[in-house]
Amino acid sequence: MYNKYFFSEYYYSTDKAAYEVDLLIQSGRNVIPIVIKAEENTRAKSLKYYYDKFEPPYVLRSSTLNFVDQGWLVNYPLWAVEKMN
Repeated sequence: MYNKYFFSEYYYSTDKAAYEVDLLIQSGRNVIPIVIKAEENTRAKSLKYYYDKFEPPYVLRSSTLNFVDQGWLVNYPLWAVEKMN
């Protein structure tokens, strides 16, 4: 897959598949989880689980919602994913 940002790509799920993260991006020494939601339900149970277990500096979600920074979670609207940095 072409990766114009030169991020390393990883994939993550739990053994029981109760929690999943769509993408993991390594940026320096940090691994940032990303979930993409294309529906109105934007609950972030998987991201919260990952955040609590691995303590990344923040997590990213892309959804139909507008830009929201909740401190631990940053939401980018689907239309703005290309602008994520």
